[in-house]
Amino acid sequence: MLQYSQEEGSAAKKGTRLIFMRRFDHVFARIGALFVGIVWMIRLVIKSLIHIRTSAFSNLSPTRIIHEEHVWIPAALYGLQGFIRAWFYRLHSTLEEHIMSDHVVLASCVVAGLMCEIVIVLVSRAVIKHTRLTMALKLLAAITIMVSVLLCIEVYYTAKYHHTPKETLVAALLGFLCFQVPMMGLFKSFTMLG
Repeated sequence: MLQYSQEEGSAAKKGTRLIFMRRFDHVFARIGALFVGIVWMIRLVIKSLIHIRTSAFSNLSPTRIIHEEHVWIPAALYGLQGFIRAWFYRLHSTLEEHIMSDHVVLASCVVAGLMCEIVIVLVSRAVIKHTRLTMALKLLAAITIMVSVLLCIEVYYTAKYHHTPKETLVAALLGFLCFQVPMMGLFKSFTMLG
């Protein structure tokens, strides 16, 4: 199934060193789109606990979490980006010739969402004074960073051994324009909101 390799020797020859990436590639292809949603839900639970705890000591309403920009605006953007990515995938699957790496597009979408979650966690952490909840947010950010790095390694593996440079470039440009650029605007607005 290997279509392309820039080096002499194929991924099959390097199989023993890359077996972990093949397994991760298999998992990512099946459930990769859920990565951002899982991180978002964990952050929602932590933020809910923060609001419940702060409302017990002040006049804040625990339902304030429902109105937070840091919760629902990213969720809507993640949903929109997931729809766009699914549309790209369907369009790409109807073509006879591969013109892009759908894996690179998926990774671009997921990494953009994970980076947004990291920015939001770091902005949220700045105003929290509860030690355990702050530690939970720090742990969430650290895990999210590790998953993002692993995804970048996986995309390198996929691009190098399974796609031509043209397919990788087209996917990287689409991913950058459709997923990364909108998230950069969201980062800026969230760092201003604090």
